[in-house]
Amino acid sequence: MNCTYVDGNLELTWLKDDSLDFSFLQYIREVTGYILISHVEIKRIVLPKLQIIRGGTLFRMNNGGEEFSLIVSLSKMYTLELPALRDVLSGNIGLFNNYNLCHVKTINREEIMSDPNSKYSYVYNFTSPERICPSCDKKCEAGCWGEGEENCQKFSKVKCSPQCFGGRCFGSQPRECCHLFCAGGCVGPKQGDCIACKNFYNDGECTQECPPMQIYNTVNYSWVPNPKGKYAYGATCVEKCPEHLLKDNGACVRTCPPQKRAKNGECIPCEGNQMNKKKF
Repeated sequence: MNCTYVDGNLELTWLKDDSLDFSFLQYIREVTGYILISHVEIKRIVLPKLQIIRGGTLFRMNNGGEEFSLIVSLSKMYTLELPALRDVLSGNIGLFNNYNLCHVKTINREEIMSDPNSKYSYVYNFTSPERICPSCDKKCEAGCWGEGEENCQKFSKVKCSPQCFGGRCFGSQPRECCHLFCAGGCVGPKQGDCIACKNFYNDGECTQECPPMQIYNTVNYSWVPNPKGKYAYGATCVEKCPEHLLKDNGACVRTCPPQKRAKNGECIPCEGNQMNKKKF
């Protein structure tokens, strides 16, 4: 419970009972893979704190082979409420044949999609007309994810100054650009002011990479352990890998690569892994 970080994919499928406990959804802030919502018949799916979908793994459609980081299909729910969603780093967004879904068409998709090659698809292939939806709250600047002021779409990209080209901002002035390591916006210009990190989060700041486990000693001309070194775990820098993962070259991994074997929670080179020599 109280899960804020989904390392992998979030799939919500074939949900028909409104009495089920969906409270775990309220804590999720980040999904490293994709989100799939399909054949859902309850009226509302709410992820009030979800800020970023990374699309590290994507959902592939059988027909056409398109890959999605957010896909909603054949569901009867009335609203999909993602009011905190600020960034979809990679992958397409697809909304296919949802009987009653409201408000999603009001969302400015350019605001939440970072990859210029990603596409947005909306399909409604039913003979009956689409449901007439309530209007967004009067306090919303533009679109919304559902009824009420809390569902207004937030902006940190499309209203930026040209000086913030390719990035995010916390205001419309030229000096109000987010740091380039930020994803989803910020509250100030520094690396520690980001809402989410484009690459890695380390000790309250967004960084390009995690501190390496070894550093070069220019006096002894040798590699020595870095006391500040950390392992890359998803988009976070950690001092120790979770128990279910292995350590490999400064990263937490599920399995060792073919040329290495696991020993004491670490991937090490295989012994005697030499190619047979040909005799001439």
